[in-house]
Amino acid sequence: MKSGDQTFLTFQQFVSLRDKQGDWLSFVDRSSSRLNRTKIARECGFGRGVFFQNEKIKALLASTEARLKENEILYSISKDMISPVLIPSNQSEIDLLRATEHELMLLCQSISDTRDWLTEFVSKINELD
Repeated sequence: MKSGDQTFLTFQQFVSLRDKQGDWLSFVDRSSSRLNRTKIARECGFGRGVFFQNEKIKALLASTEARLKENEILYSISKDMISPVLIPSNQSEIDLLRATEHELMLLCQSISDTRDWLTEFVSKINELD
């Protein structure tokens, strides 16, 4: 198990690498409003609980997410934007919900792929300058 300071350093290096590589979208959760803590913890080699226990990591995570919202990599979601959850009452509604969720997941992946392509394209254009 890593010490608190070593864990913070690992996370700090992770944030710096993501900033340098510009691949934050790979670490955004499904809501696009926050980073996927489980995926980040796995990538850094520590437990997800670190985000709740280590004050320095909590602060860096909060400031990173705020910065990513300013740069429109993450989106701010207000309570009035969230609609109430409807619970399907029969099998056809459940099937429709699953199909819609699958379609949404494919669209989100397509958007993520397009963003990656666009980032790479802009990088290549900048190299030509």
